[in-house]
Amino acid sequence: MRIKLTTDIPQGTQDGCLTGKEFDAIFVAPRSTTVEFVCDSGRRFRAFHYEYELVNVAGDESIIS
Repeated sequence: MRIKLTTDIPQGTQDGCLTGKEFDAIFVAPRSTTVEFVCDSGRRFRAFHYEYELVNVAGDESIIS
């Protein structure tokens, strides 16, 4: 799925995790709204439901287990 950040991720601002940026992301667990994504620097970050909005949802949403 594709997400757009609605707020800066505080620990990731130097890595490009800024409001308005889009990333490919996956859900952390079934029935979870927390997603994980890889930022511009290659570091992995997690965003909670209030920190992003869905831009595009693919048919099969992978889940980290």
